[in-house]
Amino acid sequence: MKAILLFLLSFCLSACVSISTSTSLKKFEDQIAIAQKPWLQSGLLMSERIEKKFGSFGVEVLSQDEHKGIRLANLYSKEDKNKVTRVIALTKYENPIDKKLMQAHTEILAGGSIGATLAKNGFSIKKQVFFKGKLDHTPVRLDSLMGSKNSTYTTVMYELIAQKEKDSLPYCSITEVYSPQFLTMAELDLIYSDSGLHKIQGNVRESFIANTSSATKIQENISFLKEALLIKQ
Repeated sequence: MKAILLFLLSFCLSACVSISTSTSLKKFEDQIAIAQKPWLQSGLLMSERIEKKFGSFGVEVLSQDEHKGIRLANLYSKEDKNKVTRVIALTKYENPIDKKLMQAHTEILAGGSIGATLAKNGFSIKKQVFFKGKLDHTPVRLDSLMGSKNSTYTTVMYELIAQKEKDSLPYCSITEVYSPQFLTMAELDLIYSDSGLHKIQGNVRESFIANTSSATKIQENISFLKEALLIKQ
């Protein structure tokens, strides 16, 4: 019996060491990847990520419904003076908007970049991710904007909280759909870990959600996105 207990103890210790070594190796590999690709660093605004990778950034509002509180935007870089879509972003604003956010909100409605505009007005940003995965069965217009024939697109959804001093103000939820030339699923994993997220199975592959109550919100955002993409400009 003593020999068995010693064996089990030895086995457990070996397993713990193996897991610890594997975790450390993964962190080291991630650090190398981020060092080689600075646009994957944590804490960057999306405008900063795009500019770091492609050398330029711009935002174009494709459609906006102030009554529904929805905006569809094209986050792009330029190549030979042509706009190249890097992110399609669907924003659903809180209703009502906190008065402390109204100045920034007015500028954003006028076409400003959300992250950059909030930062300019003295706010820092906190993101609460509730979906990370791949979207499929998207409207053809998305393929056209992306210049891609991909059947799925790496996507993240999060609640954006604007923070200043003691204020923590919910501002909007954002769905970001990434061009394959910009962010892959593996790269998205380096920016947003799976901490607090749970893997799900189904039509949406390689997907993680915050909790089961997020499912309704995810489907609503997907519906808003598809509806906005179908609007003729």
